[in-house]
Amino acid sequence: MKKLFRNTVFIILGFVIAIVIVVSVLEICLRCFTAPAMTPGYTITHPERRYTLKPHFTGKTYAIDLKINSFGLRDYEKPIRDDAFRIAVFGDSITFGQGVSTEKTFPKVVEQQLNDHYHGSPPVQVFNFGIPSYNTVHEFRYMKEALPLFKPNMIIVEFTAQNDTLMTGDELSAVNKSFLVRLCKDILRHLYSYDFLAARVYGIKHNLTSTIRENKNEAKSFIDNYQYQDDFQGWIEAKKAFGDIKALCDSNHIMLLFTIFANNNALSPDPEHDIMLSMVSKVATVLKEIGINHIVVMDDAFRQYAGQERQLWVNPQDLHFSELAHKLAANQLSDYIQVNKLIPK
Repeated sequence: MKKLFRNTVFIILGFVIAIVIVVSVLEICLRCFTAPAMTPGYTITHPERRYTLKPHFTGKTYAIDLKINSFGLRDYEKPIRDDAFRIAVFGDSITFGQGVSTEKTFPKVVEQQLNDHYHGSPPVQVFNFGIPSYNTVHEFRYMKEALPLFKPNMIIVEFTAQNDTLMTGDELSAVNKSFLVRLCKDILRHLYSYDFLAARVYGIKHNLTSTIRENKNEAKSFIDNYQYQDDFQGWIEAKKAFGDIKALCDSNHIMLLFTIFANNNALSPDPEHDIMLSMVSKVATVLKEIGINHIVVMDDAFRQYAGQERQLWVNPQDLHFSELAHKLAANQLSDYIQVNKLIPK
């Protein structure tokens, strides 16, 4: 019996040592030979919304400087002005601005354009609440936390239609309530190997249900018959979050604008023939049904680049927005706000 116990201990110990060696080699190789999309450690575990940005973090997003301010935002260090018209932009890595500098992200470009247009009367502050891989449920929870401090006059929600209904579930929320679990995760988040392996797991899960496919008919079938069906859990959660956000804004007298992004990969010059039309139409229809009237389809800002979509990508392997795409999206949003007179003079 003792021999069996001793052999079992040796096997377990050997297995643990092997894992440590493999992870250590992987860590060294990743640090020496790769440039991750974001320097690991830029997030900390959150008990209600998986994780959030780490205040005062400095690192890189590819070769671009990445700085998180004291509020835990990818934004400039600045006070919240009582005399300003304050706009809070919630979204995922598109809003966050993976691969581009802070001043080139569309929330910051919108801020500059609006201040140029209104000549500081009123001054406009735009706060970037984008966090990579967030969905609308996480963004609603973030809003509830942020409102008492930032007191925004307007909220813009950037809804990434291809991802937001796929990244669902609260299976980790109960676990993340434990301080010890959060502490262990936050230590691991600084490892390149942890970031790499987590991305691989997410990538496998996402690719099983991804709508970006070479076969356009297959992609359209997926959209129409699966991802936005009434019984699809992610769509159920998204629709509830839409209503929750609307109610939150109404009760706090906050103007609400949704911008929908679905496609910068297989654009059509004619929106009526766009492969993502059915997806975007379903989202827009539900938003209108619950009383959200300010809706901007971000894809329309990119149509002139149909056939030249790579100019909209941060790099050939990453479809996140390039500086050009951020500028086009900002132009569209800024024009909508001005034309519809959403900021009172």
